[in-house]
Amino acid sequence: MHFICIDSEKHKVIKIIQNRFKKSILKYFGKYSPQARESVETVTMDLNCYYPDAVRACFPNAKVV
Repeated sequence: MHFICIDSEKHKVIKIIQNRFKKSILKYFGKYSPQARESVETVTMDLNCYYPDAVRACFPNAKVV
């Protein structure tokens, strides 16, 4: 299983992370500035148990849809 990050406006794949673990997701998004991560407005995700914690840690202002 992979984590796929897609631009919702352009429908373009941005990054495919080789696994779906919280540690890997945090590592990838940690390279973006806090200001960039705070500007994320929405996140769409499936029910993977790692995602809610990772979304809250990476994107504090995002609404999960």
